[in-house]
Amino acid sequence: MRKSLLLVLLMLVGFVSQGQNILTEGFESCTFPPSGWTRSNAATNGFNGQTNWLFKNTSSSCTGSTNNVTPSSPNPTANSGTGYAWINTYWISSGTSDLITPAMSFTATGSKVVSFWVYRYIGYASELLSVYVNTTASVTGATLLGSISPNAGPPPATSGWIPISYTVPATFTGTTNYIIFRSTTSYGYDMMIDDISVDNLPPCTGTISGGTASASPSPVCANVPFTLSDVGYTVGSGMTYQWESSPAGANTWTAISGATTAIYTVSAGITAATDYRFRATCSTVATPLSPIQRL
Repeated sequence: MRKSLLLVLLMLVGFVSQGQNILTEGFESCTFPPSGWTRSNAATNGFNGQTNWLFKNTSSSCTGSTNNVTPSSPNPTANSGTGYAWINTYWISSGTSDLITPAMSFTATGSKVVSFWVYRYIGYASELLSVYVNTTASVTGATLLGSISPNAGPPPATSGWIPISYTVPATFTGTTNYIIFRSTTSYGYDMMIDDISVDNLPPCTGTISGGTASASPSPVCANVPFTLSDVGYTVGSGMTYQWESSPAGANTWTAISGATTAIYTVSAGITAATDYRFRATCSTVATPLSPIQRL
């Protein structure tokens, strides 16, 4: 197969904005659900009775803990620490299950961002994780922040944890707000999440960073789908993001329609060598286009 060289470029400018953490959960406790968290709407048609969210924690102190169960398939180590949350979709033929955060106040000025890690695997693409925000602990009347299938798009070169983040709409400014992680299953591989964080990000200021961009799989073959991703970029209120492309070496950049998040799949692949870059822009800061680093 003829290979087209994929050259990934990114903008490098300065430091990452710091925000106020509202909630952090890495499932390191031996209690599940964690304090203040709830589970609801257990799926049906499970063949082993495990139809709701569980956790896996390999710490010896958690041996025998209620709901501490080893996944069927896959069975990864945690993204960090010793624990993560998961649901046994491998043995559930249909239905939805919800894992719900404690109530959180969103009254502080700034953008509220939900960040977490999902285990992306090589296998079935039928499972769906949807993330909602609501002023009650229910998806009824909730606002969908985003959805991800752990194996959507081109299969990853290797299975592993990937970061996901969603911005909460600015209309949520009250004292009682919940983030709801909903699993929708149809006999796919088990679904895992870890290192959940909800942060209040003040308006972006100063020098900003475009982070580090990469492509998977790499190198890229002609007409084969691939995924662009970026990590370590500046986050904050007033930030916008855009993937851009250019014929290799031409330095004539064009914004890619719809490619405005840190992960973007080029579903049609490419037929000629192409450069890509991830552009992070702060609405209150003049962002220079250089320096640009070629990877």
